[in-house]
Amino acid sequence: MVTGTVERATAIHWETRLFSSPAAPATSTGPVGPVGVDDLVDEARATYERYHVPASGNIFWGSALANIHPGKDDNYVDYHNDDRKPLLFISGEHDNLMPPKIQRSNAKHYKAPNTITEVIEYPGRSHLMPAQQGWEEVADRALAWALNHSR
Repeated sequence: MVTGTVERATAIHWETRLFSSPAAPATSTGPVGPVGVDDLVDEARATYERYHVPASGNIFWGSALANIHPGKDDNYVDYHNDDRKPLLFISGEHDNLMPPKIQRSNAKHYKAPNTITEVIEYPGRSHLMPAQQGWEEVADRALAWALNHSR
């Protein structure tokens, strides 16, 4: 396990779960009663262990260094491709990694003629929507959207 990864996952989960500042109280009221820091840490560790995916650092460095050298990189996007498939951005209200404001901004770039680009924002949800209760609602809506916009 990479040092700091669980701690970062814990911090993200803690912030998302309590919807508060880093100076959050030691306990808070959760959906099933009082939630202590230890409970959140345990839940965050379990979530991390279940869902984390080890990845190569090439993805990070490819993005970080994308504008340093000339030419198109692996992460190049042709925003004016009017032959692309419909694109749906799904955002959670409490997503601190890709906030709704960023998702809406990203969607504005994909406005080529004859294309479909939409953003759906889910109130009360964080970045890890597939691991949250009620994930089926998100999946069903995304599937319905895709089927409705298939060519």
